Amino acid sequence: MAQKLKIEIKNKHMQKSVRNCSIQSAKLLLFLTCIVMVAFFESCASSARIPTFTFTQYSLESGLSQTQTKLDVEITVKIISIPEIYDYPNLFSFNLDDFSPRWKYNLNLLINYPEDPMGKRWIYPFMSYDDSLQLLLCWVRIKNNTKHILRMKDARIYLIIEGKEPIPPLSTVDELIRVAVYFETVAREQWKHRILGIRLPPAGFVREFINSKRNFYRMFDIGIEMLPGFTYEGILAFLVVANAYSLARISFFDVTTRTDAAGNPLEKTQFDFLLRPQRIQIWYDDNENRWKAGAPPIQ
Repeated sequence: MAQKLKIEIKNKHMQKSVRNCSIQSAKLLLFLTCIVMVAFFESCASSARIPTFTFTQYSLESGLSQTQTKLDVEITVKIISIPEIYDYPNLFSFNLDDFSPRWKYNLNLLINYPEDPMGKRWIYPFMSYDDSLQLLLCWVRIKNNTKHILRMKDARIYLIIEGKEPIPPLSTVDELIRVAVYFETVAREQWKHRILGIRLPPAGFVREFINSKRNFYRMFDIGIEMLPGFTYEGILAFLVVANAYSLARISFFDVTTRTDAAGNPLEKTQFDFLLRPQRIQIWYDDNENRWKAGAPPIQ
């Protein structure tokens, strides 16, 4: 009888062990299944569509840069498109350590604007989300190769689009800030109704960012006096409505190209830089944390 009781107890222990093993096996299987699913979803995420952005912008007919020389006066115009912002770190890059704690520890900026391999974060605040509103930004250089002072107080610059009124450039950094903040407001309204394809900064950062760059955003003023052999550089910024795109030009009117010995204008001329609308595609490189021109690589 005692032997039979021992056998029954042993069988119960064996059954319990089997049940425990089955439970442990089920848990292990569930755990392994979760791992496989996580790996699957991570794989899907890594092979997800690369962020891309397509927009229309004016480009020079001859490319991104063009130089014209007339009677020893030389003018160079460079279009600053989004893929070219990395050539202008003083205008478009930032370091959070340079800002107050409000921005330095902001999760939006930390996550959505990661550092590139050079330790810089980048932002381009001069376009609405759907590119319908944007600034045409140009870096302009004018060089006086004459032997006299050039007085050009009567010179003017306009962006001229077919069928539209001439557009003067923004004249101050404060104007630039107001336009950028307006673009930010428009972009937020557009973002609410679309899938996020580009990153938006926290409200208020754009104003502080541009204000921190005030010394670098030198707006170009052609109505100056230029000493012989000197070069003057600055930014031209024109407010453009994308859906109004057609052939256009940036024109410099009444530029003094020849003077008498006293520097009084004897001859004035016009410089025209022809523009054409161009559809530009860019894609985001997660390895370098930068936007690049062209179609994304095939995965």
